[in-house]
Parts: sequence; structure tokens; C-alpha cells
Amino acid sequence: MKLSLLIGLATLLIASVLVIGAGCEQEETGSVVQEFGPQTYNIDLIDFDISPRELTIKVGDSVTWTNQGSAKHDVRSNDGSFYSIPLETGESYTFTFNQAGTFKYKCGLHPGVEGAIIVE
Repeated sequence: MKLSLLIGLATLLIASVLVIGAGCEQEETGSVVQEFGPQTYNIDLIDFDISPRELTIKVGDSVTWTNQGSAKHDVRSNDGSFYSIPLETGESYTFTFNQAGTFKYKCGLHPGVEGAIIVE
């Protein structure tokens, strides 16, 4: 009787350890996927405004500019590191930032439409 009780307890203990261990692995994997990795941020070009005008991101992140207004817009960095063709209503342009710094940009068609991407 003592032997069967010990075998039953040992089996229960092993099963518990396997279930708990499997749960821990899944939680770690899930949190890594959610916490790390490049992100994509959206900026809207609306008529003669940009929203948001300033955006802070991390190295490796991307920004997508979408023309939500009726006028054509393009996106041109002041330092020449990125630029788009003129975007019609609903069209987008995406750029991935692979180095830190502050990247000021404007619409080449409407120079008063300006913004900045701060890459940390």
C-alpha cells in the first residue's frame, strides 16, 4: 500500500512539473513577441497639415505616411535620406529608420507642411 501511494504521488508530482513548465514556456514566448521587434507608425497628411507633426520611434521602426487629403503631397527629408513620389489621395509611402537621430522632413509641394521623426 505504501509503495502504490508513493508511485501515485510521484506520478502526480511529475505531471504537475510538466504542466507548469509548459505554461512558463508559452508565457515567455508570447511576451517576447509582443514586447520586441520593429513597429510601424502611421502619419496622416491631411490637406495642409501632418498628424502627428513629431513622432519618436526606435531604430529599426518604420513610418508610413498616408495622404488623407485632397491635395497631392510628397515626403522629403531635409538631409536627403528619404523621399517619396507625389502621393494621391489614399496613397502611402513607408520608410524604415535604421539609425538614430532627428529627421526633419517636409512636403516638397507645400514647404510649410513640416514634421520630424526622432529615432532613439
